[in-house]
This record gives sequence, C-alpha cells and structure tokens, in this order.
Amino acid sequence: MKVLYQGAEANLYLRDSVLVKERIKKMYRVEPLDLKLRKYRTRGEGKALDRARRAGVSVPQVYGVDEKKYVIEMEYIDGLLVEDLLTDSGFKEKGKLSGMIGASVTLLHEANLVHNDLTSTNMLYSKGRLYLIDFGLSV
Repeated sequence: MKVLYQGAEANLYLRDSVLVKERIKKMYRVEPLDLKLRKYRTRGEGKALDRARRAGVSVPQVYGVDEKKYVIEMEYIDGLLVEDLLTDSGFKEKGKLSGMIGASVTLLHEANLVHNDLTSTNMLYSKGRLYLIDFGLSV
C-alpha cells in the first residue's frame, strides 16, 4: 500500500484504486477512551458517507468498515482540493464551484446531516463534480 497522507487523526493509504483510511492511536488519550472514540468515529463516518450519498451528495463510495481495526475502505477520488482551486487566479469556474458547494450543503442539511468540518480542504473537484470528504466529525 502506498501512503498518501499521515494526519493527526488518520493515515490514508492507496491500495489499487481503493482508499484505506486508518484511524490512529492517540498516545495522550487514556486507552479505553481512545479505543471507544476511534471505533465510534470509524463507524460514524461510514454511516455518514452512506447517508450523504443517499441524499444525493457526491461522496466516495464506502466499500467496507472494520470497526476493530478502525479502518474504512472507500473509493479513491482523483481530484484537486477545492482550497487550491479557490486561490488559483487561473481557475475560471469559481462561481459554478461555489454554487455546487451550496447545493451539496443544502442536501446534507435536508438529510439532517452536519459535516462539522466543512472546509475547502475537505472538498475535492474531479471531472466537473464536487466531492465532500472526511466525515469523521459529522453528526
């Protein structure tokens, strides 16, 4: 597996065309709390991605959730960070992209789903579509 990203909450790996998100142990947390939080967030993110997809939001397809290993396997989206596009003076579709963001947030909220970390770094733009990612803090 190829390491794509090592973050504070999780590491991301690419295995073939599958993105593997593994929640990592937090050394500063008491172990029982850490285990509970990682399991809760792993399960919650998988469910939130499914709910968002059913609501019509473009999100990665979930292939599997392993609560014991704190892993989610999902579709890999080969796209650009929206943050980079919004700061790129050469990108001419900012208005269209902003409309897509608003439409996606509307669909989420109509489904009573709150992302809780909705930033332009948690959005990808690929082949004319906006994808919302990283639902680990969603409710």
